[in-house]
Amino acid sequence: MVHEGIHRSHLALLPASADRRALYAWAASQSEEGDVFLVPPTWGEFRLVTRRAVVVDWKVVPFEAAEVAEWIARIDAITGGAGVPAGADRIDEAYMSLTCAQLQDVATRYGALYVVLPGERDPCGPVAYQDAAWSVWSVRRVDERASRAEP
Repeated sequence: MVHEGIHRSHLALLPASADRRALYAWAASQSEEGDVFLVPPTWGEFRLVTRRAVVVDWKVVPFEAAEVAEWIARIDAITGGAGVPAGADRIDEAYMSLTCAQLQDVATRYGALYVVLPGERDPCGPVAYQDAAWSVWSVRRVDERASRAEP
């Protein structure tokens, strides 16, 4: 059944939080397709809206035993070793409380180029994007990426 008046992409119909829309638009337009982001784990729509990879999120839980073990290891990494907390609020709190050194370690271990943090928090590196609610710091500078691509 076709509904008259709906001519937008399914992505435009997502109920993304208003304070994240500009960040998502930036990530989709200013990062490269292969870039990996470290984001608050309850942001299940980030991958769909931005078409960018994330280290791990709470939404996609694998079914195969080996993949579940890797998912748990990644959740453990982004919660500072707290394991899989009970409840979405707790998992985001654990992520937000990681130190810069812990975030750098997780980003490096899983190949993330960008780390998303609340805007009021001091960034842990060069700021790639910032608005009133969120900031994104670059784990590796853009010029480093360019030099890696050269033969």
